[in-house]
Amino acid sequence: MHILISFIVVFLITYLFYLFFVILRKNKVSKIKNCTESLFLKKRFKLKMDKISDKKLANIIAITNASIIATTFCIIEFVENYILKIMFIFVTLMVLIFAIYTIIGKILQKKEGK
Repeated sequence: MHILISFIVVFLITYLFYLFFVILRKNKVSKIKNCTESLFLKKRFKLKMDKISDKKLANIIAITNASIIATTFCIIEFVENYILKIMFIFVTLMVLIFAIYTIIGKILQKKEGK
């Protein structure tokens, strides 16, 4: 139960931070198609970002990043050694980033094809 509460708290803090500092600011949302995440999706899955609205893309990226950070935070709570924690953080982040953004890219690819 403690892990679930930790996940929800970290997820909400991360998402709200992204919401207030990126999504609700028009000048930041307009630059969302040039961020690393959207460029990865564009190049790897050959997506046309013109079909996706900036706000929708920003929300997708915010939810994805919040879930990646919260999941990583919850996984490292099981490890006691600090050196192992750092190694687990690095490995978990890389695996989650590539796995979740691959899933999102496939979903966006299917939606674009319709």
